[in-house]
Amino acid sequence: MASCPRKYQLTKYNVALNIEEDENSRITLAFGTIVGLGVQLVFQGMQRDAIIIQMFLAWPHELGLFATSTKHKKSFFLAVVAIDKMIAMRASGLLKDYELLIWEGKPATELSFRVDLGEGFSDRGFLDMVLKHKETGEILCVEIKTDS
Repeated sequence: MASCPRKYQLTKYNVALNIEEDENSRITLAFGTIVGLGVQLVFQGMQRDAIIIQMFLAWPHELGLFATSTKHKKSFFLAVVAIDKMIAMRASGLLKDYELLIWEGKPATELSFRVDLGEGFSDRGFLDMVLKHKETGEILCVEIKTDS
């Protein structure tokens, strides 16, 4: 600070921005995680109150329940709003002919996959959930995105 007060100020400001950006990133990740969980639970037929309790339990407690991303306007409470919308869409017929696939006795959520690309290369990932058409057995892979 003695040699260059302006450089010192800018350095401190940049650190503050990084801290805020890290906080926004953690909130954004937590939001996506609990919305994904909530959607999966909607398709499992769980009731709204039980879904919200599960979302609450999955929210990182170190963030605090009232944490809100200043960059993307995401929070625990906005995740609940998103799930309320999903419940309403499901009730109005969204994917009414599909049900959550049961795979090896468990709901097909967060299933890992690996695609062989040949020549020793492969792609690995996870599917948020897999649905099955009630009549035809057609499989529908669902990837839930909450990115801004």
